[in-house]
Formats: sequence, structure tokens, C-alpha cells
Amino acid sequence: MVTVTIVKKPSMAFIGIKTWISGTDNQQFANFWNQQHQNGNVARLRKHGIEKGNAVTSSEIVGLSDTTKDPQVREFDFYIAVEVRNGTNLEDDFEYIEVPAFSWAIFTENEN
Repeated sequence: MVTVTIVKKPSMAFIGIKTWISGTDNQQFANFWNQQHQNGNVARLRKHGIEKGNAVTSSEIVGLSDTTKDPQVREFDFYIAVEVRNGTNLEDDFEYIEVPAFSWAIFTENEN
């Protein structure tokens, strides 16, 4: 079961790897996560992230959906990312993402 919580967060910076999500096939997310674990990118990202206890997100690694173009359209960039300090140098294949202060929908999977 997934719990959704709406919270206000200050601005944050991330580095990550992105993919394009189109349509309603949620398997695209799992496939991307699996691929990035297998090729070592998740482990590489974790080396650059802020410690969980110091991160605004309180997370070691996150999935970010960039629906800023049109939230009603089910096509968007999706990132596997870690929170970093502003201005962090990044490796060639990582992208830098700045997120302004905003209200967030936090999805948490509850273990039964």
C-alpha cells in the first residue's frame, strides 16, 4: 500500500540520471531502476549524495518526476537522483537539477 503526504520543502539541488516516461505503463519505472542498479549508476550516485540525516528529502536516493511542462500529460522526464549541495561538480553522464521551494507529494510504500 502506498501512502501520499503533501509537504512544503525548501529549494534543493540534485544530480541524477534521467529517462523519458510516456504513457501509463508503470513498469517503465521498475525497468529504469533495475537497469541503473545493474549498470552501477545507483551506486555511483550514492557516493555524491548528502548524508540522509542532513538532506532536505531525508532520503539517500530519490525518484523525481519532472512534470513542469504539463502535469496533465502522462509524459515526462524521470530521474533517479541524490540530493547534493548547490554547485556540486558532476560527472559527465549525471545531470544537475535545481528544484525551487514547493509543495511536494511524497509517496511512501508501506511494508505489510
